[in-house]
Amino acid sequence: PGRKKSEFAHKGEEFMYVTEGTLKLTYGGQEYVLEKGDSAYIDSSTAHKLESVDAQPVYLLSINVKKT
Repeated sequence: PGRKKSEFAHKGEEFMYVTEGTLKLTYGGQEYVLEKGDSAYIDSSTAHKLESVDAQPVYLLSINVKKT
């Protein structure tokens, strides 16, 4: 709370699976809303940001792998 979140990028690929809550994923200038049970797979070298839609906690499984 009170902290401005900014987009970030890092080498690799990222898989995320929402287990609870509603997540807003900003990726490559587009916004996507992921709810419980939804998943996304992204190239994490593209700028992205994760945040709660409604200020409630979001729980997710996130797996990051280095691109080969």
